Amino acid sequence: PLFYTEREFRLHVLPAFGDRLIQSITPLEAQEQANAWGREYANARKLVGYARSVLQYGKVLKAVHSNPFEGIKMPPRREANHGKDMFY
Repeated sequence: PLFYTEREFRLHVLPAFGDRLIQSITPLEAQEQANAWGREYANARKLVGYARSVLQYGKVLKAVHSNPFEGIKMPPRREANHGKDMFY
């Protein structure tokens, strides 16, 4: 649902790149952010997809010449914890 997409974008993608011009994001920065999301979140691939989609749209609009998220190595899949390590 749209609510979840907006929430993930607001909580994760915008804090990483929200204060930047999209032309200033490099492939190295995109890879580093993908790696950081991969270490921290089980849904890192989805976050990379959201960022990639926005930058691809910028490419379509000719706002950027290339998409820095194209060609990066995706973080490995992780299982969600869902409280497995939590105990009271």
